[in-house]
Amino acid sequence: MRADPHGIEPLLDVHRRDGKRQQRDDKCVLFYRVFVVILLLSILGLLVADVLHRYTTDEGSSSQCANQPVYSNPVVPSLKQKLPEACGHLSAIPPLSDDSYELKQVQVIIRHGDRVQWQPKKCWSSSTSVWNCSISMTSTPSFNRTTTTMDAFRLFRHKFEYGVEPILGDCYVGQLTLRGYEQQIQNGMNLRKAYINSGFLGSSFNSSDVYIRSDDEPRTLQSVEAVINGMYPPSTLKGKEVEVIDINTRDMNVEIMDSNPTLCPIVDKYEAALKNSSEVTARVQKVVMPLLRQLDSLLKRNLTSDDLDALADCMTVYTCHGQPLPAGVTTDIFQRVLHEVTWFITHLYSYPSVENGTKANIGFLIKSLFDRLEGKVEGKDHTKFIIYSGHDTTLLPLLVSFQLDINDIAWPPYASLMAIELYRSKQRGNYAVRVVYNGQTLQLPFCNGKGDSTSMLCEWEVFKEHLQNLIPDKEFCDGHLEMNPVLQEF
Repeated sequence: MRADPHGIEPLLDVHRRDGKRQQRDDKCVLFYRVFVVILLLSILGLLVADVLHRYTTDEGSSSQCANQPVYSNPVVPSLKQKLPEACGHLSAIPPLSDDSYELKQVQVIIRHGDRVQWQPKKCWSSSTSVWNCSISMTSTPSFNRTTTTMDAFRLFRHKFEYGVEPILGDCYVGQLTLRGYEQQIQNGMNLRKAYINSGFLGSSFNSSDVYIRSDDEPRTLQSVEAVINGMYPPSTLKGKEVEVIDINTRDMNVEIMDSNPTLCPIVDKYEAALKNSSEVTARVQKVVMPLLRQLDSLLKRNLTSDDLDALADCMTVYTCHGQPLPAGVTTDIFQRVLHEVTWFITHLYSYPSVENGTKANIGFLIKSLFDRLEGKVEGKDHTKFIIYSGHDTTLLPLLVSFQLDINDIAWPPYASLMAIELYRSKQRGNYAVRVVYNGQTLQLPFCNGKGDSTSMLCEWEVFKEHLQNLIPDKEFCDGHLEMNPVLQEF
């Protein structure tokens, strides 16, 4: 019998082809499933590795990955956020209400802007905060110090390695933050409005009119740079040419913008005497010790009164950056710690009297301020604007020196600004001084009505006499520093 061409054989051929196709399809499905399983396992492995990395990073393990930092607080508080007073104070300088006076000179003293902690270790054992400093200092190749403009063909950025600093993250101790830099830009804009827009200073930077002074700390240098940039926005120089502006500094052993026992050893003697005084002893027993016992139980540490300064700083930094304080440490406890630190420091600056305390701690800066004022009155100093970039411990003793009630003096917030303005009467030709601090004109007790009570101007002769009584001589600072270059100025 002849086979039917449309019978079973064609069906078998189709079945064979379908079977081979099915085998190929089964192999594809198997390969796909294996690929998906491998992919899922890889993703799971990456997730586990990330968790382990975060855990070891937060614990400060030496296994931190140096090139892949993980930040627990990447958001920097903006200037528009409502933060506690200590986190920054930016205020416009009020215009003088009396237009019969002409401004002749301004001396500005600022505190640096917002920063990270200055303590070179964890603030408390429970802290897992990792600090992200998104700004850094740069420098150009070295050049002649007399150069006023140069071609900026290259910049060197100072970058701190991740995971090797005492505090977690990429910030060095006490580093200025982006918010701190922005605060000082705003300070500069406020100064521009007060002194440039008014016509007192020219619209372009002029080194004959402006003198810049800072201590040699990165955060104070960066702060004054920001102020100048806020006052004088970048100009239109040609090509790669950039403007070179001098910031005058000193070595720390001859720095006058803070207490300096090297310059005036009596500082240490006054501090030791104050700590042993009946007033401080009673304060420690009645107020400080109960606070320390409460903190001991919360922080699991054996604290002494000497630890309060570092604790106040840590609590301020964490509060200003939205980082949690240790469990049980309330806002009230934080304020009590800050109050006790302020109490002791203001008493130190006024011990054994405001006159002697000021001489010991900030007397050389007082002399620098006085010399500039007197030089302008006598026509010897033609500088119109002088700015000093320092710290809270620069402004606090100045506030004490003006005989303000030390019980009313608060710790200077970040970016605090004091302006000492020298005016000359257009009609009479006499000089007067106004002091503005964080947007408020200070009423100086030692003037005692010897000036314009409406504009709160103080007669120059009265202000002059007060400052002269706060300037130390060689004998006051223990008399054995005749070779010190600072004392050679006398």
